[in-house]
Amino acid sequence: MKRDRQQGLKQGKFSAVWRRMKKNRTAMAGLVILIIIILMAIFADLIGDYNEVATKMDIANRLMAPMKKGLFGTDHYGRDVLARIAHGARVSLIIGFGAVLVSLVFGGAIGATAGFYGGRYDNIVMRCMDIIMAIPSTILALAVVAALGGGIFNLMIAIAVADIPNYARVVRSSVLTIRNADYIEAANAVGAGTAHVLARHIIPNVLGPIIVQCTLGIGSSILNAAGLSYIGLGVQAPRPEWGNMLSEAREFIQSAPHLIIIPGIFLALTVLALNLLGDGLRDALDPRLKD
Repeated sequence: MKRDRQQGLKQGKFSAVWRRMKKNRTAMAGLVILIIIILMAIFADLIGDYNEVATKMDIANRLMAPMKKGLFGTDHYGRDVLARIAHGARVSLIIGFGAVLVSLVFGGAIGATAGFYGGRYDNIVMRCMDIIMAIPSTILALAVVAALGGGIFNLMIAIAVADIPNYARVVRSSVLTIRNADYIEAANAVGAGTAHVLARHIIPNVLGPIIVQCTLGIGSSILNAAGLSYIGLGVQAPRPEWGNMLSEAREFIQSAPHLIIIPGIFLALTVLALNLLGDGLRDALDPRLKD
């Protein structure tokens, strides 16, 4: 009975958030754009085979304009640009979501424990986070990639390491606002362990700021990954990724401008969609807003 009541309350909160989200046209536009890009990444193999279309060279059909050979034309090796955009979307989304997940797990654990325990532990941990934040995130990611090498996994780790302090601070500030609440003190009074209190009472009640930070962080991670790939330290050719597609297209900006315009548009649309969705979620999850 108690569990059913809790599930009903959760469903009620979700419904209220969704109602507020639907009223935000820009947030819904961002959600639609993001869904389209995710579907394109999921069905990339149906759009164009990875080995035969996206990476195989066809010099006879190089630098074909859009609509003359495929919807988006071909690049300087004769590879289909639409297929490379779709497979590049898969790579970019994997890096974006993966980097945020790693940052959230480690940064969230650091921030939650620092906010919950406080005192000297909190002071030491957050000063360490301050030291990491003092290093520009791009420079730190560059250093990690230079140490680990290129590739999707290493790029994901590099971006995640640079973002851990951001998630630690968001989670810590949220935990500090509720750690002295009555239900937390009640859980401590009945002998609940720290892990139980954090998992059952604190984390579920600070999900709002975390969700918003994750949504915005995915766009930032995708942009950082594209930047690193653009300068040759991220995903390496011939694997398609929007950043290295932009890098390869620099030499053909006058003769074949579609090679740099199309990946740039998809990169900008993805980041814009995530930012719009993040702003909408922030407003929808604000308890001070009323229907």
